[in-house]
Amino acid sequence: MVKELAMRPLVVAFVAALAVAWSGEVWASLLLLVPLVALVVMQRGWLWVWVLAGCLWGGVGRVEFEKAPFFEPSVVVREGVVQGAGDPLTLVTAEGTYRLGRGTNMWPGSVVRVEGRLSPMAEGFDGSSGEIGRLSVKSWTEVREAPSWRAGPEVVRRRFAAWAEKALHPSTQGLVRALCFNETTALSPADAQALRKSGTYHVVSASGMHIMFLAAGMMLLFRRLPVPYGVRMLLIGVVLVAFAVAVGGRPSIVRALLMAAVWGAAFPLRQQFDGPSAWALAGFVGWFSSPAGVADLGYQLSMAAVGGLMLGMNDENGWRGALKATLLASLGTLPLIAYHFGTLPLWGLPANLLVLPAVSATMVLALAGAVGLPVGFLIDGLAAYMRMVVHAAADAPGAQIMVPAFHPVWIGLLWLAWLTLWRPREVEP
Repeated sequence: MVKELAMRPLVVAFVAALAVAWSGEVWASLLLLVPLVALVVMQRGWLWVWVLAGCLWGGVGRVEFEKAPFFEPSVVVREGVVQGAGDPLTLVTAEGTYRLGRGTNMWPGSVVRVEGRLSPMAEGFDGSSGEIGRLSVKSWTEVREAPSWRAGPEVVRRRFAAWAEKALHPSTQGLVRALCFNETTALSPADAQALRKSGTYHVVSASGMHIMFLAAGMMLLFRRLPVPYGVRMLLIGVVLVAFAVAVGGRPSIVRALLMAAVWGAAFPLRQQFDGPSAWALAGFVGWFSSPAGVADLGYQLSMAAVGGLMLGMNDENGWRGALKATLLASLGTLPLIAYHFGTLPLWGLPANLLVLPAVSATMVLALAGAVGLPVGFLIDGLAAYMRMVVHAAADAPGAQIMVPAFHPVWIGLLWLAWLTLWRPREVEP
């Protein structure tokens, strides 16, 4: 592992930056610098410059939590611009940004006047995102329509939903809509609860992992077809960008797009793609574009999952690489889930190993079906299989176990411990 990290200075710099950035809230995160300093001493060379640069970056972008304001719930009227994609949407007003209740059916980009019940965010919510309250909509009127360019992604989402209602079985269409376009309100209450209890809810939350699975699925498909490499990469790029726009261009999606771009450029530039280095580059770019996002749980889960995927996919190709990547992605997110939620899905790891390989095929087939290909029966079969696994894991004895509160530095130490078990193939410097 020492040799592998020494050949990836960008990864070393990113870890150093995170250790320093988090020290304001969790001083013990500085302990993560100890193995990096040891690495510098062992390898010598210019690696110390990367560690120092990472520390400086982390000092500039230190994480500082801001508690969301507390106030008594009340009925208010607010006017503003609808932002986001899918659920939940946000309303940006002169008074501040509010998270709207689910299922509002508003058009992103439109100006609306909303009457509803205003309540504070959940206790402990990090206010650095800019959201100051939750607005449960009672009624709303559209003051100005959304620009046509802004309404385009929502049109795609609604057309996909209409296709799913016609082509798919009622028991599976909600899961497919949530999986492909983050429409979690389409899930039945039973499916939503089973996903949470089984530790697989991240499967239906659009993130960078979905970009990677969609890209991998299309690559496997094109390998079976006589499509030139250049055309293949162009088609994959167009689909990925369209998907990213349709799900709202979330930070995790943009980071994964950058990684996919690095992956696509490696071959024509006669370079070998290195997943961990691309992961670190995307992490730095996301951090630079949204410094407050580092404190967001979504950022942490996305980076942990995609980092695990990159370690596995950088190691081996084919089904063995995919299986190892799935395992590492699940292991990466488990410490965060245990720390933030105080519970650990006992059957979460085997459930993820069984479900995640079907995610890629389901997404590719669903997008193909939406453009007219008769693949609805295949999608129903895959979605039914995923539902079966999720519900079996949720209903199994001891589906969730309580985890005592622990210091967050253990998260980093666990990741380091798992990293020592990584035995990748040789990568030329």
